[in-house]
Amino acid sequence: MADEVTSGTDVSPISDDDVVYRRIRDDGVNVVASGSGDRPSSAAFEPDDDGLSVFLGSELDSNGIEVRDVVEGMTGEYRIAALAVSDIRGFGLQVVRDANPADAPAHPANPAHGLVKFPDLSRKKLHRVRRSLAEMAKWV
Repeated sequence: MADEVTSGTDVSPISDDDVVYRRIRDDGVNVVASGSGDRPSSAAFEPDDDGLSVFLGSELDSNGIEVRDVVEGMTGEYRIAALAVSDIRGFGLQVVRDANPADAPAHPANPAHGLVKFPDLSRKKLHRVRRSLAEMAKWV
């Protein structure tokens, strides 16, 4: 299933086979210990009013941007977590393009920027979805 809802001028669908990358601050709040080392916490998947900021793997590739460039120039320690678009959509969330967002500082990876859109969810359901995304995310 391809997501037909997009932003900006590019209306091409985003494949379920695509991967998104989330920049996560390594600060003790957004990263938690787990049985096999550590993983992102649910706090790392708290959406803003417009959604959860991510970078689309296919757009990184097509723009010649390396995954590691997602954290280039960031102040503080950041890590990158990957999630499959199909897994995100499994929670009823949308993945949309948001290349070069006007409200974001200039960054080399901005041409690959996207958003995960959350429907109106109860506080409890939102926390469950965020926790599930955190558990499914893989460090790169």
